[in-house]
Amino acid sequence: MSKDAIGDHVVTGLDRRALRRSYQDRGVEHWSDAELVWAVAAVVADPRQDEAASFVLHAPLELAARAALLPFVRPESRELARLHIMNIAAEYEASGPPAVFARLPRNQKSTAATLLRVIADGDLDEVDNAVRGLSHITTTQLLDDMVDAVAPLTGAAAHTPILLQFLRRTSPRGELPVRLLRPLARELARAPGWRLRWFDDEPGPGGGTTTDLVDVLSSQELLGVPGSTFIHPILDQLEQHHGSIDRLRRNCPEYSPESAAAVLRVAARSMLEDTPEHARYGWTHCLTLPQAVLDLVGFSRDPSRMLAIAASQVAGFRAALGDRLLDPSPPPLSAMTDAEFRGRTADLATAASVSHDAHVVKYTLACLDAAAADREQAALFVAAAQRLLDVWASGAPGPDDPLGSES
Repeated sequence: MSKDAIGDHVVTGLDRRALRRSYQDRGVEHWSDAELVWAVAAVVADPRQDEAASFVLHAPLELAARAALLPFVRPESRELARLHIMNIAAEYEASGPPAVFARLPRNQKSTAATLLRVIADGDLDEVDNAVRGLSHITTTQLLDDMVDAVAPLTGAAAHTPILLQFLRRTSPRGELPVRLLRPLARELARAPGWRLRWFDDEPGPGGGTTTDLVDVLSSQELLGVPGSTFIHPILDQLEQHHGSIDRLRRNCPEYSPESAAAVLRVAARSMLEDTPEHARYGWTHCLTLPQAVLDLVGFSRDPSRMLAIAASQVAGFRAALGDRLLDPSPPPLSAMTDAEFRGRTADLATAASVSHDAHVVKYTLACLDAAAADREQAALFVAAAQRLLDVWASGAPGPDDPLGSES
């Protein structure tokens, strides 16, 4: 979709206290879903000047996840779900002043290799110029050139693979422009040295079986919160814990679809079986981060390295936030019929889409994707999504939710 196709569809200058009135006055109710998503993307693609707070970092991902869930939302809730999409633009504009850049020369083009180089150099302005110069390349080419480099990075809260995953799933329709990478690329450049790296050593992973890996993740030593529940400290704690890394090195198998599915099952069980204290911001990431890495395996030159990264992420969250070991062989949940799964998909997509929190939206989409890919364990992922929604429902709406009374 081109900017010309959107025409005058603009969502800047919104009054957060009167979103529904703006929705009607600007005729947004008559826009297609793709037109709404594109208009909001034009806002959240502009980085903020200051280091990104959680909302700013998540805004492109929240937009992508809400767009992906929207087709499954029940008809009576679609308008409210679309209002939450429009609200992303309102909150983003209110989050702080935009970054100021030198004007990009007309028709200047860049490559993924250029972007990766300036990220490594930590040059924030050149990072932005490099992303803006990527509009000529296809999403497939971008992923081919970037996935292996960004998958182990823990800067930008290790979220860049999630955005690449979303670009992949929507690129045939074109709702998400590549320029949505701008805010995350800028955050990567603030800390280009933050990354997981143990699997780059010799010998690398690949000596175990899927069963071995499940045993290791389920019995991961509980190290406690490393002074912060932010993602880089959590993953760096695991990287520095030689005992945990040695177990991963000896037991992480070569990549297979079965081993990838096993990693995500342990992540979902962490939401269901471990402490609810970390459900909102911990166990959500325990699934969404490795799922994105594993979903991008087809663009990697070393799938077993991608499996090792995903396993490290699950192990890192279990080590920092877990308060118990998991049963490596839990009793299976009852199978779901196709009709049951379709019904639960609509229920969960609707509940998440009228929720204000980005993590709810991202996690629900992750669970539904995982359930669709792993139908044998669909009930596990559906239950995990419901668990998160129940945790959020147990508290009052967030104070910054202008649509809270309507949700």
